[in-house]
Amino acid sequence: MGQVSTSDVDRLSRYNPSYFSYRGFTRLYRFFSSDDFVNLEKQYNTLRTLDVSRCFDSIYTHSIAWALLGKSIAKESKNDATSAMEFDDLMMHVNHGETNGIVIGPEISRIFAEVIFQTVDLIAIRRLESRNYRHGNEYSIRRYVDDVFIFADSEAIAEQVRDSYLDALAEFNLYSNPHKMTAIQRPFTTSKTVIIDKARTQLESLSMQLFDNYAQDRSRLRPANIWRSDRVTTDFLTAIKSICVEAEGDYHDLSSYLISALCDRAKRLISHRKAVDEQEEKKYHTVISILLRLLFFFYTVAPTVNASYRMALAVTLLLRFARRKLPRESAGIEQIVYSEGLSCLKAQAQYKSGALSRFVALESMNLLLVIRELGDSYLIPPQLAEDLFGLGPGPERCAEWCYFDIVGCMFYIQDRPEYASLRTALEAEVDRRLSDLSDVARSAEKAYLLLDMLTSPYAGEARKRVWIEGFRSQFSLPAYSATEVQEFLSQSTKSPWFINWEGVDMLTMLQKKEFVRVY
Repeated sequence: MGQVSTSDVDRLSRYNPSYFSYRGFTRLYRFFSSDDFVNLEKQYNTLRTLDVSRCFDSIYTHSIAWALLGKSIAKESKNDATSAMEFDDLMMHVNHGETNGIVIGPEISRIFAEVIFQTVDLIAIRRLESRNYRHGNEYSIRRYVDDVFIFADSEAIAEQVRDSYLDALAEFNLYSNPHKMTAIQRPFTTSKTVIIDKARTQLESLSMQLFDNYAQDRSRLRPANIWRSDRVTTDFLTAIKSICVEAEGDYHDLSSYLISALCDRAKRLISHRKAVDEQEEKKYHTVISILLRLLFFFYTVAPTVNASYRMALAVTLLLRFARRKLPRESAGIEQIVYSEGLSCLKAQAQYKSGALSRFVALESMNLLLVIRELGDSYLIPPQLAEDLFGLGPGPERCAEWCYFDIVGCMFYIQDRPEYASLRTALEAEVDRRLSDLSDVARSAEKAYLLLDMLTSPYAGEARKRVWIEGFRSQFSLPAYSATEVQEFLSQSTKSPWFINWEGVDMLTMLQKKEFVRVY
């Protein structure tokens, strides 16, 4: 069962991605290959799995008080200023006053959910103790966020543990998805663990081909001499495809794992600090091209937000290494990144159109930032940009865009003339939204948009003056002098709000993201 603790690794980390540090397994597949899992399989005969349906969407904010105080006391003291009630109010306020469901994404939501789930764990364990079933003896429970694993001596005990856990969940208005309940006898294995185990074997074989010192020293890899890079790539993809077919799985079962593993090998490949001669440059070019094509393939067929961070980090590191160490080959590597990235974005734009999505996927946004790393010589075609951002018909062509679509689009197109049509529509939509600031004090999205537009070097001073006057009028503030307004405008671009328009270091941002513990 997970818990929050102080970690030496996080204290010594170069970056501080979180106020908290976490202990345990950062990805579920790591649990299945751990010593803990091996020991549990030795001790118990059967395994039951549960999955909470729509976990964050189903959490009732008042249940935090039930977890911390007990339901009866919580109901009696619902008007008292307790820490539980304040936490409850916070979660409601960040979710537009809703008491059912908590916001998915913020770290505080994870802590909120964990407090509730640990209470569920304890309730189930205590009830089982009253039946003389002791945790760690007749059964053991492991939980990864909302995935529950019950190990037991027999089917009869496993059923009682499952029923006790389901009853404890129900007390907090949480329920398990019946279609995701499984019962497994030793050996404990699932299609996903089989797929990842076989993929790991193929990955080891690929690594032996790509790096001539892989068997001796995996900390600093050297590129091997490869004659047919296309054959190496297609052979590996064919092997992965066969694994998915045999296990009745798909690319989503292992793409994140493979992207993470390929990113790790890319980082160890570029740890070389010495000068590279012409012959070695060609070796590096070949190996890097294979890594890039594999990264983009697995990202395209099964994009996820976490995978996009890892893929973007690997690509950015390889690009910067090529520019520093491979002057004769860097242009070719840049071209591979651009062509593969363009192909991926076209696939995502086509999916967006077919799915009638209102928003630009974060996966696409991260990929756009990677391509922006290439510079102005590698801008995506204007039509593709319009397809990605879903520019609609009529005068309000961006009416359905969210805040992230607007600032993401402006960050990418900047003031480039190629995107004049897109920028015209974008500016019109920003003006439309900021023409009415009556709700700016209670709408976080509008407040963020106003502050980011005021600090953007691409918004234009005349339009900023209109927004400043609108804000002043809305709150009945004294009139600003021309000098005050000009001074504010001069300083605003040096003090970014949420978007750092000019000082973004792509690599630093991605490295911070890599340290964030996700699930």
